[in-house]
Amino acid sequence: MKKLSLPSVLGSVGHFLIGAGLLTLAFAAFQLWGTGIAEARAQNDLENQFEELLAEVEEEVESPAAPTEENPFDSLLPLPSDTLPEAGTPIAVLEIESLGIRKVIVEGITRDVLRSGPGRYPDTAFPGQPGNSAIAGHRTTYGAPFFNLDQIEPGEEIKVTTLQGTFTYVVDAHENTSTGEDDGFFIVEPTRTDVLNDREVDSLTLTACHPKFSAAERLIVTATLISEAAPETDFVDAEPTEELVNGENQLPGATEEEIAGQLVGEETQEPPTETEDDSVPAEDAEEVDALTASLNWQPDEAPGAIIFGVIVTAYVYLAAWISRSWKRKTALALAAGPFILILFLFFTRLERMLPAV
Repeated sequence: MKKLSLPSVLGSVGHFLIGAGLLTLAFAAFQLWGTGIAEARAQNDLENQFEELLAEVEEEVESPAAPTEENPFDSLLPLPSDTLPEAGTPIAVLEIESLGIRKVIVEGITRDVLRSGPGRYPDTAFPGQPGNSAIAGHRTTYGAPFFNLDQIEPGEEIKVTTLQGTFTYVVDAHENTSTGEDDGFFIVEPTRTDVLNDREVDSLTLTACHPKFSAAERLIVTATLISEAAPETDFVDAEPTEELVNGENQLPGATEEEIAGQLVGEETQEPPTETEDDSVPAEDAEEVDALTASLNWQPDEAPGAIIFGVIVTAYVYLAAWISRSWKRKTALALAAGPFILILFLFFTRLERMLPAV
């Protein structure tokens, strides 16, 4: 039996650290670019679906109002269906020309739904309709639709095209207490549920995690509708869930925990009035904790990530052992394909376990 020596031990440790470093870099690339590929494919499918829905609406309108460049069909039409869209269904197209953003908005804000694109918070207004419509989006993963949201300026336009027409919002100004200048965004703690309330004007709220690569705070952008609002749709067939947030039933599309993690501190309207005590009332503490938890670590996903982590490690050592008996290059070439597949499955489960940013 070969005796262990300090040089051999150090060599093994060095190889392990090098491998761990390469694995970390590969996972970072997966989060930044690999997830973006999946989001791009989903967005392409969603855009095709939305265009089909638009075509159906135009066909159903017997006597539309005179079309304009702003609204290709009557902006005062009710939605074609009075049934609440299912989670993941495309409901609008969001465009921010100054930031180069053009994304299909989907219904719902669950972790799975937001992997396809920005999502509408249940129990908030639909884009273009009266009230405050709140939209959540990733900032660093899955296409990072809101990556540069902190670069938006007051007065810039945000356009949203729905099945009722195209609606224009203008970004509100918020005073930056540090610089004394106006920004197009503001930052709140995850516990600031009060920013989800309706404003006195029809508005749009965009929310994202802050700072980048972290879910510690929320970046909020609010914008005011400057075009005529569309009629509010009464979803007569929609069944409210039994989940409660702040004492009110939420519409289908997300669980209480999923609504909260995205929603806590994210629905935006005018920034909440500063008070001496911004803490959450005691009766809401448990709900806030549940909401915030959905953005953070997901312990339920840990077993899958650990299992695939062990499989990846075992596969690497097996491939290394086989390469000693075969021609090294041949062995590594044969092992590469299965290794990439296993590594992808491991990264997928690891990403689901980590905070959603």
